Amino acid sequence: MLIDDDDDDRMLFSMALEMINKAATCTAIDNCFEALELLSSGVRPDIIFLDLNMPSMHGFDCLQLIRQSPDFGTIPVVIYSTSGYSVDIEKARDLNAAGYLKKQSDLDALCLKVKKFIDYILEGNNDYISDTQW
Repeated sequence: MLIDDDDDDRMLFSMALEMINKAATCTAIDNCFEALELLSSGVRPDIIFLDLNMPSMHGFDCLQLIRQSPDFGTIPVVIYSTSGYSVDIEKARDLNAAGYLKKQSDLDALCLKVKKFIDYILEGNNDYISDTQW
């Protein structure tokens, strides 16, 4: 699942995911309220990629609500943002995000990073990861 208010970012992310794995599906949602509604209805993605700066609800607020849920609070959430500020990266860690991925404008670079995150998380690794580590 991708939660991002920017149409171009959603399209680029979806293209990258399709290039990584043609069989993968991505539910792309433009706001946190709709995402929380879907999660509450029983939708269970393997991973949630969550933008920070959105008009209806900030990504950190959405992350806190996800983490508070007994039903879907354990789904790995990767912050997916244009911000590379260390304060944001550390706050994501403090709020129990699975990782932090800075948005890429280059499709090939995005594919490589998204694949690394997906592989790392789906292999069962629970340690926080940031693309600044690579």
